[in-house]
Amino acid sequence: MAAAKGFYFSTVRDSLLCRMTSQNARGIHCNRGTSVLQAKSEPERASYEGPEYIPTGKAKNPMKGVGLAWAIGFPSGILLFLYAKHEVDKNRLKQLKVRQRMKQISMEESESER
Repeated sequence: MAAAKGFYFSTVRDSLLCRMTSQNARGIHCNRGTSVLQAKSEPERASYEGPEYIPTGKAKNPMKGVGLAWAIGFPSGILLFLYAKHEVDKNRLKQLKVRQRMKQISMEESESER
């Protein structure tokens, strides 16, 4: 049990050491089984010579299609709503006139029967 406890604490210590060291230095490789840290050497780059990519044409706006859809869809949606509302009102008016005629006819029939 004591050996397992010692192994656990040494592993935790090595892990914390690796984290602290890798946060401070770049290119550190940690081997959790041992407490030895090995630094990877990176080949040095040549001095900065300028931008690697220079665009030759004008960039396209990806939101152009979205703007076009809104410019067409929003007003047409409002117009369709107003058209549908007008049709509903027209049908409602027809039904109201029919009901009024039926009521008037029934009133005339009831008066003639008396």
